[in-house]
Amino acid sequence: LCRKKINSSSKNPLIHKILELALQASKSNGGGAIFDFNNPMKRSRVGEVIYSEDTSVYKGDRKDGKREGEGTLTLKDGCVYQGKWVDDNLSIGKITYPDKRIYEGEIKDLKRHGKGVLRVEKRILYEGFWVNDYFHGKGRENGHTAQIYYDGNWEYGVKCGYGEMVFPDKRIYKGDW
Repeated sequence: LCRKKINSSSKNPLIHKILELALQASKSNGGGAIFDFNNPMKRSRVGEVIYSEDTSVYKGDRKDGKREGEGTLTLKDGCVYQGKWVDDNLSIGKITYPDKRIYEGEIKDLKRHGKGVLRVEKRILYEGFWVNDYFHGKGRENGHTAQIYYDGNWEYGVKCGYGEMVFPDKRIYKGDW
């Protein structure tokens, strides 16, 4: 319900954008969206928000103007973030990249952070711990077959500490990196 009367014939582009957002909110929520004309981005319930600064689109639950609950964020570059949002941040979920790689696990500031798995199709590329999008801590990186891998410690994307590496010619190295 609109509590302010706005002249829809106005030539002001801001008023047209506000009316367009109100209409979208109403349609996306079966007419039940809560829309605040003093802050067009502040809505509750399920809806769609288009962020004009980078043309990313969020569809999902919102509370007090923030992403909260289940939702999907699609960025201009084609990356899709979906999962559980807490206080406007994705905490656990799935990231699908334009090149078809898929990450599932913990996320912080839209980066892989915590425990997670990176796959391409059905093949696991890396399974383990992450910090700011880097392999970090204990993890296993698989080569182009499951017989070629490194299983060990990582530090910001670099093999570091104890690990085991199996090479294509079946040689095995166990030790410090």
